[in-house]
Amino acid sequence: MAAPIFTNDASSTLAAAITSTATSLTLVTGGGASFPSPAAGQYFVATLISQSNPNTYEIIQVTARSTDTLTIVRGQEGTTALSWNIGDFCNHQITAGSLNIFSAETGAVLSVSAGTNISVGGTPQNPIVSAPGVALLAGANFTGAVTISSTLTTTGVANFNTSTLDSKEFVEPLRLEPAKFMSVKPITYIHKESHLPMDGFSAENIADLWPELVQFQKGKPYALNYSGIIPHAVLMIQNLVQRVNELEELLKERMH
Repeated sequence: MAAPIFTNDASSTLAAAITSTATSLTLVTGGGASFPSPAAGQYFVATLISQSNPNTYEIIQVTARSTDTLTIVRGQEGTTALSWNIGDFCNHQITAGSLNIFSAETGAVLSVSAGTNISVGGTPQNPIVSAPGVALLAGANFTGAVTISSTLTTTGVANFNTSTLDSKEFVEPLRLEPAKFMSVKPITYIHKESHLPMDGFSAENIADLWPELVQFQKGKPYALNYSGIIPHAVLMIQNLVQRVNELEELLKERMH
């Protein structure tokens, strides 16, 4: 999805008339300098306003700018594409649609508070959140791998994974692999970034057993899906409980 961009106080007038079907317009010489220059996948919103009747306007999306020439998408936010005359206004200003992007879009970040130097980098598929201090992300929804440095503290329910059978295919019972399970090497350590004592596993160890649970970086094991180990642990525990029950029944028979 294309991303909106903004600048302050951009306004100019048309250097030539356009029809209701035109897909570009030309501003007066130098008039384009104050407007943004969208890159691929970006746009900005502008409003065309009649010089003779300010109540007549059209909202457009500008997908490219070459000096004073704008490439445009007509009749946005419920307005109608109209013909415009020399001298009519072209303003880059806030519209309802621009604001609704941030308040109504699913997964929008609604608030960030009590943090210092909070930044978001990476790519839309692999965002990196850096927040020395405390950051509150209300209703945040990231797609892809999210990297969080230091400690993530949550209040309430932190995470739900989509797990209905309707979201799965090729469903089969998990295979019991005692040898692999016994090869898991729990470790205790001090994390180099947080300097906190922790218990867990190494990505290198798990990569030899269940590589699908490991994220690789530059060809080397880097991150680990800890929750993916749980089904294997549950299956192993179930097997052990079953064996204990069988041994108890056998012991009862021999005692009688």
